[in-house]
Amino acid sequence: VVDFRRMSAGQSQRGRSSGWENAVVQGGDIIAAPSQGMFAYVLRNGETKPPSEIQKLWNEYLKIEKILAETIKAGLTAREIIQNYKKKFAEVDVIVVEPQMHMVQPKNNFPAYSKGYDPKKTLLSIDCHGKGKGSCHWKHDIYLGPRIGSYGPEWTYDVPLAPNHHFVLEYFFYMPSLTANKDEDQYLLFWNHEQAIATEKGVEYLSTPQKDLYLIK
Repeated sequence: VVDFRRMSAGQSQRGRSSGWENAVVQGGDIIAAPSQGMFAYVLRNGETKPPSEIQKLWNEYLKIEKILAETIKAGLTAREIIQNYKKKFAEVDVIVVEPQMHMVQPKNNFPAYSKGYDPKKTLLSIDCHGKGKGSCHWKHDIYLGPRIGSYGPEWTYDVPLAPNHHFVLEYFFYMPSLTANKDEDQYLLFWNHEQAIATEKGVEYLSTPQKDLYLIK
């Protein structure tokens, strides 16, 4: 379980990172179990529904998830899949980028990271790696089979996905979300890491995908 929260510029919005020591869940947070594809918003005092920027973030997640679910198919290579989803994301104002923002320097500096990109568009980093079904130690199973995204050995991009390829729909996206406080991040982070199966028709989930954001009072 992990917490997402808009932070001061220079700090990761994803819990378990530097700056989150002894952090306490508070209103406005998103509590997530990314490996199960489960997400909930913690209501602030007086709120009965998520604010508009959180609902927009959730809608962006559903849009990105749908495109990946439709383009990741058994029989195609990772390289072919990447070419296909890049075209589809470009049509809906999502820019696929290589690095994950919290892994580049200066960390989480959106203006520096997004230089050369349209600041009105969401930035998306994808790393849909194999899961291995527990056949190897966890740090090695991600190298089993094709790897769809920006990380991993070059050879993995030209391996066709086998029927019932077990993998994780892992990706980070950074949606522009401006605030009057310029000391805060001017974007919102979302991270998914849900396990899935690739079929010739697209992605098959291990459990029914969540369509509505859960609310915590």
